[in-house]
Amino acid sequence: MILLIRLLAPHASPERPTGAYRVSSAMNAADFARSLISRLGACPTVSAAKAFDELLAFSGLSAWRGELRHHREAQRIVSREAHFRRPQVSEVVRTLANAEPANAADLQALLVQHLGDMACEDRNGNTTGYRRYWNVDSYGRPEAPRPENDCRDRLLELMRERLRPISVDAQPECEYRENKRADIRVFFGGKSGGFNVPIEIKRNSHPDLWSALHGQLIAHYACDPGADGYGIYLVFWFGGTGMPTAADGGKPSHSAAELEERLTATLGAEERQRISVIVMDCSLH
Repeated sequence: MILLIRLLAPHASPERPTGAYRVSSAMNAADFARSLISRLGACPTVSAAKAFDELLAFSGLSAWRGELRHHREAQRIVSREAHFRRPQVSEVVRTLANAEPANAADLQALLVQHLGDMACEDRNGNTTGYRRYWNVDSYGRPEAPRPENDCRDRLLELMRERLRPISVDAQPECEYRENKRADIRVFFGGKSGGFNVPIEIKRNSHPDLWSALHGQLIAHYACDPGADGYGIYLVFWFGGTGMPTAADGGKPSHSAAELEERLTATLGAEERQRISVIVMDCSLH
């Protein structure tokens, strides 16, 4: 199917002419290519998702990218519905009792709550916890933000303390599809029958700040069967210095809250139900 699309679509336009026209062989080829793309979008398998990634990366299909993106989103919805299972009564009871998480959705909600609490304590507590993400001089005065992986490791230490009592594990640099590695993978229940939530982390100055949410977290990590489409995009805000050009065309953000709102706005309605954006304010005041 992929081969046929790559062979036919580059020689045909995805748009039909308006008004009166004669149907040409190129139009018939376009209709056939469109039907193949639609069939691929209705397939819930991981191989179908991978096929869309390959087609979107193929330069010969640049005119078809709008059509491909539309059906890729449809394929993601079909895949999630196909793999959805209703929680058992015991899982619902655990969730209501604030015990161990029952599924990926429950685990993500738990992580969002903990990360929000940690961010609030670091920002407003009496220990200036946000300074753990800074390099300091011999007098303990912050000099420059720590490297991204350093920030991740310090955050991971705090997360493990909170998650250990409910048997939830968190590991750095865990492998997902196509040998891609998420910054943190939080999981429960082991490899057989378990589930996980990936966390992708960036500093506010990272050149992929605006693209990693879709290009990494959603495209490679949240689509993992054990994640069920759920994921968290976490950004360390160090005051906005060195930020890349905003993908939404606006001026650079002036606060962590503004950046969080603008990144969230890049998500579609369906994506917002499963993907959370958290911007932790580590700036000096």
